[in-house]
Amino acid sequence: MCWSPSHEEARAWLLAEMRAAGLETWVDPAGNVFGATGIRAIRPETPVVLTGSHIDTVPEGGILDGALGVLAGLECLHAIQETRTSHAKPLVVAAWSDEEGRYGSLFGSRAFCGMLDGAKLDEMAAVDGARLVDAMAGAGFDAHRAPEARVPAGAVAAYWSCISSRALGLEEAGIPIGVVETDRRRAPLARDLPGPGRPRRHHADGSPARRIPGLGRLRAARARPRRRAR
Repeated sequence: MCWSPSHEEARAWLLAEMRAAGLETWVDPAGNVFGATGIRAIRPETPVVLTGSHIDTVPEGGILDGALGVLAGLECLHAIQETRTSHAKPLVVAAWSDEEGRYGSLFGSRAFCGMLDGAKLDEMAAVDGARLVDAMAGAGFDAHRAPEARVPAGAVAAYWSCISSRALGLEEAGIPIGVVETDRRRAPLARDLPGPGRPRRHHADGSPARRIPGLGRLRAARARPRRRAR
């Protein structure tokens, strides 16, 4: 869960891995984590090519849910840095905060895009009643500053995200990877229900996870309880 002690431990681990890969790192007021080649902020003067996903997940989501997109992007940038491959624009990998929506759906990415309603921050809460402002404060963030994460228009030249397919179509067709050409939007709070014509859902959790460096360590970091100082 985003803002929890285990999530913050995973965030610290991710930042350390980004720095070890030779990237510039920062965390914005909405809690989004960034690692970049040669820049310390995203500005319209230097439009970036952006990739990433999230490190929070949902029950039974699997270790590839979100984390694949973050670590695949990090591995790409690490390889580019190591090989000194030239690139026309700055490259950035992001881990969006509370993307799964414990407190507010797509929280971090909405803040980044300037679509977060600051007037409703005090009302945002999880289904168990935990308030966003309290959860963020516990992790060292001021929720009321989250809208400051907005980037100016023109600051992102392109965005790409790697995700694990939850339907079995690719696997059954023997196709290892697919490119999304259309996006089926779902209304807030919509649920996938079993029934005729519904795709079967499946999380890839097997051998691919072992081929992506760091996935196991990230899973352990975000699952391990943190000891609080007394």
